[in-house]
Amino acid sequence: MKKALCILLALAAVLLLAGCGKKQAAEPAPGAPKADTPHAGSAGEAGSAEEAISPTAAIDSFVTLADAFAAADPDNYQAATYEDRYVYVFLFDDTYFRVTAPLSAEVYDRLSAIDIFADDAKEQESAILSPLAIETRENVTAMIPVQAELDRWVGKTGGDLLDDGWYITGYYLDEALFYMNSGMFEYTVTVDGKLTYTDDFDEYEAIRPLTVKSVVFTALGDATNLD
Repeated sequence: MKKALCILLALAAVLLLAGCGKKQAAEPAPGAPKADTPHAGSAGEAGSAEEAISPTAAIDSFVTLADAFAAADPDNYQAATYEDRYVYVFLFDDTYFRVTAPLSAEVYDRLSAIDIFADDAKEQESAILSPLAIETRENVTAMIPVQAELDRWVGKTGGDLLDDGWYITGYYLDEALFYMNSGMFEYTVTVDGKLTYTDDFDEYEAIRPLTVKSVVFTALGDATNLD
């Protein structure tokens, strides 16, 4: 499936100087995989309290993208438009979710026609997308690998990670530390060895022979990628 139009990833990014390299770090996801924590209901009228509802149960009740937009942390989301669907990843009640909505050719063309530099570009986009029916709902936080699974990489080499499809997004050479993406997530990978930056430094060649000391979940990567 071809991602035809990419919309700004708004995961509160900052530029992190990494030794002699640098990375653009996304806002860390709220913790490792965990069971849904009940969401405290607010007090209702007549003094009665609403029954606690888990984030997943709340998401299951969402009907349109407008419901997801209203619930999302406005500073912590990812979004992308494909030719046939819209993907929205958002933080709600300390849990990341991903929803998709199918797009018709007419809706896709309307989105593509928006002038992204217009003052009301975001409002135009929201007006088009909000009525669309949600097709799929996923708990992304629940997909984060547990630490025991990540520990299986300890003792292997950086080359093993690369051969498995992992790729480097940044590094901090003073600590022999690399930021690497795999699937939807970014990880901090520490290796055994001393690294020195040079003008022709190649991080991929540098990490390939080194032994992995630890792999720890860091943040969301490109969680809109459906491949």
